[in-house]
Amino acid sequence: MINRVLMNSNIDYQFLGKILEKILPGISIADGNGIFVYLSESCMRMFSIDADEFLGKRADNPDICDYFKPCVTQMVYESGRKIVTTQQTKSGETILVTGVPVFNDNHELEMILVNSTWEIGTHDELKEKYNTLRKENAQLEIQLTKLIQKNQQDSNIVSKSQLIQDCIRIISIFSSRNLPVFICGERGSGKKYLIRNVYGKNKPLFEYNCTLMAESIMEEEFFGDNGFFASDNLSTVIFENVEGLPLLLQQKLLTFIKNDKKAIILTSKYSLDELLNQGKITSDFYNYFRSYQIKIPPIRERRQDLSLFLTFYLKHFNNLYDRNISLSPRAFEALLNYHWPGNINEIKSTIERLVLTAEHERVDAYQLPKEFSNRSYAFFTSENSLRDMMDLYEGHIIRNAFEKFGTTVAVSKYLKISQTSASRKRQKYIDACNEH
Repeated sequence: MINRVLMNSNIDYQFLGKILEKILPGISIADGNGIFVYLSESCMRMFSIDADEFLGKRADNPDICDYFKPCVTQMVYESGRKIVTTQQTKSGETILVTGVPVFNDNHELEMILVNSTWEIGTHDELKEKYNTLRKENAQLEIQLTKLIQKNQQDSNIVSKSQLIQDCIRIISIFSSRNLPVFICGERGSGKKYLIRNVYGKNKPLFEYNCTLMAESIMEEEFFGDNGFFASDNLSTVIFENVEGLPLLLQQKLLTFIKNDKKAIILTSKYSLDELLNQGKITSDFYNYFRSYQIKIPPIRERRQDLSLFLTFYLKHFNNLYDRNISLSPRAFEALLNYHWPGNINEIKSTIERLVLTAEHERVDAYQLPKEFSNRSYAFFTSENSLRDMMDLYEGHIIRNAFEKFGTTVAVSKYLKISQTSASRKRQKYIDACNEH
C-alpha cells in the first residue's frame, strides 16, 4: 500500500490528504507533535521516498533531514508560523515548498500541512535571480565576518558579556581623566587583562605587588627622593594585592593621589567592604576609593565569555604547538558546566595541557580530566533518554541567547523561533532554575 496513514485523535489524515492532493501537489502531513502521518503519491515521487521510511517518525529525525534540506515541517513545528522556502531534493532539484501550521480552538498545534509545488529550474528567470541573491548573500556574510574579526583584533579584548563591556566603559572614562581606580575580583578573573588593554594602549605601565616587600623598602621605593612617584616619566602605576599595603603608606598614597594627576590603579581579590571589615584598609582609604571601585565578575558568571575564552585559547595553542585539536559538543558542554575557580588563568592552562596531551584530534567528554568529565560523562553514559540529553544542549543555547539579547523578541529573531516558543523555553530553562 503506497499511501499509508497513522491515525491520531479523530482526524482522518488519509481522507484529508486525498482531498488536498486534488488541489495541491506534493502533500505531506505531520501531527501536532511533528510526526509524519501522511505522504501523497506525488510527494513520494518528487523526493524519491517511500512512505514506510517516514510515517511515524518525527520531522527532526536525522534520516528525514537527509531527504528534506531544509525540513520545512520541522521549521513550522519550531516556529509555529507559515514557512515558504526552497528545498533541495536528493537528485539536486530545487523545489518551492510551503508549510502551514493548523491550530485547534485552544490554540494548540493540531497538524502541519506542507506542499511542494514546482521545480525552480523550469523557470529560468526566477532561478537566475535566486542564484544571484544567494551569491550576494554569501559575499555579505564573508564581509561581515571579516569586519567582526577586524573589530575583535582592534579591541584585543575577548569578551561579549555586557558586564565586562560596562566595566571597560567605566575604566576607559577614569583612564581618560587620569582618575584613580580600584578593581576587585577573584584571582584570574581578568583584572590585569582589562587594565593592559585599556591603559596599556597609550601609556607605559608599572606593576607593583604590595605583598612582596617590607614596609621600609616599599616607602623608599615609592615615596623617597628618588622613588617612583618623584619620576616625571612614570605614567601609570598598578598596585596589585593592595591588601598588603601598610596602613601608614595608604595615607601617604592618598595624599599623593589628591595632589598629583598620575594614574593610580589598585587591584585586589577582595572588595573595599571586605578589606575594611578585615582591617586591611583605613576608613579614609575606603571612603575615597569606593566611588572608583569596579567589580570584575568571575568567569563562571559570564558564560558567554567562558565560551569565547575556551575557543580563543584552543585556537591559540593549536597554532602555537602546530596541532589541530577540537572539542566534541559534549566535551565543550562539560567545560562550560565546570565552575572554574581559577578563572581565566585556569582556562588557559587547562586548554594548553589539553592541546599538548590529546592523543586524538577530536576530544570527547570522557577524555577530559576527571574534574571536568565526571558530571558530563555520568550524564551521557547513564540511562538518560535522548530527550534529556537534547534538553541539556537546548538549555545551554537558550541561556546564552537570553544572556546576549535579553528579550523574547530579540531571542526569537536570533534563534528563528516564535516569540511564544522563546517565552516557553525561557520559563523552562531559566525561570524554573532560578526558583530552586
